[in-house]
Formats: sequence, C-alpha cells, structure tokens
Amino acid sequence: MSRRGTSALSQRPIRPITAPSGMRPDDARVGQPEFFNRLREAHGDTWSFEIVQHSSYGNTVEVVGQLRANGTVKRETAVVANEPGRSLGELLERAANISLQKCADALMRNGR
Repeated sequence: MSRRGTSALSQRPIRPITAPSGMRPDDARVGQPEFFNRLREAHGDTWSFEIVQHSSYGNTVEVVGQLRANGTVKRETAVVANEPGRSLGELLERAANISLQKCADALMRNGR
C-alpha cells in the first residue's frame, strides 16, 4: 500500500493534473465524460478523487480510488488488462478513470 499522495511504484509525490497553461477551468470540461459533468453539476468543485492504492501483476493493473463529496466517501476498484502498445502509465490512467466513474455512479445512485 502506498502512502497518501505518493506512488507505490516509486514513492514519489504524485502531481495533481491541471489544465494546460492558457486554458480556463471551464475549458477543461469540454470533452469530459458525462459522469464527470454530472459530478461537477451536483458538487461543483467541492469533491476530490484520490488513488489510494494501485498495483500491477502480470498483464493486469488494479486501482482503488476514493471519491469524497459533501461528507460522503465512495471507494471503488477497477482492473484493466494489458492492451498491446499501451504503457503502464496509460493502463493506470485508464483504471483510475474507470474507478472514478464507478465512484461517481455510486454517489449519484445514492442521491448525493
């Protein structure tokens, strides 16, 4: 298990993803999946998502993500199988996105 905010693979701090320079915060919403837009509409900027654990074994990457919004916490696991031509970073990103989507769906299903 990794320390909060660090990568278990390297134990270096994980930098937050930010919009490219010159891009307004609203521009970052363009092209986002529908669940992301619903999350922003329901909770604005008062939510956070954190990867609390990740691992790779064989041809598989697993991510456990945690979504916090208005005092509610949802934690979901996503597993992604290796795809030809994909890097470990791409697989981790895909698994993190799936975990976030599952957390957001669970949050919305409970009417929060």
